[in-house]
Amino acid sequence: MGCHASGTQVKDVTSTWYTTNDATLEITGVQLEVGSVATDFEHRSFGQELALCQRYTYVVKGDFDDYTGFSAYSTSTTAAMIPVFFPVTMRAAPSFTFSGTARFQGATNDSANFTSGLAIINPNTNGTGAVIQLTGSSGMGAADRPGNLQFRADTSSLLFSAEL
Repeated sequence: MGCHASGTQVKDVTSTWYTTNDATLEITGVQLEVGSVATDFEHRSFGQELALCQRYTYVVKGDFDDYTGFSAYSTSTTAAMIPVFFPVTMRAAPSFTFSGTARFQGATNDSANFTSGLAIINPNTNGTGAVIQLTGSSGMGAADRPGNLQFRADTSSLLFSAEL
């Protein structure tokens, strides 16, 4: 078996990997297209590919005591608002999913750990950001206290999805 790619003969590998148990064939640099006309190969950097993916999904993951990178402020002793700015403009206003455990870590008070009570409110219609609201967690001190959203369990995550 011989293949040609850009006029170069590719080594016959069928006798080395196909007949060997647990063998691996690795293929890179493939572009599949519909139709009978091939176009030039599209080269994208990792950053370009990541930005294109983040239009559909933005995930923040962390472990115990990791900060999410989102500043927050308390609106009462049992609620807080967390503004979120997406790294790229999402294709639509996203839905939101929270898993794990987190807390509002404030300058003077820390909320109890929580596993629910986070909801997205007011996602920007232009897909550039949203506000997450935390409710039902005591210990935020008082209204208008600064703080941060902090993960309190391993493998916690925030997921913003604007899938088709």
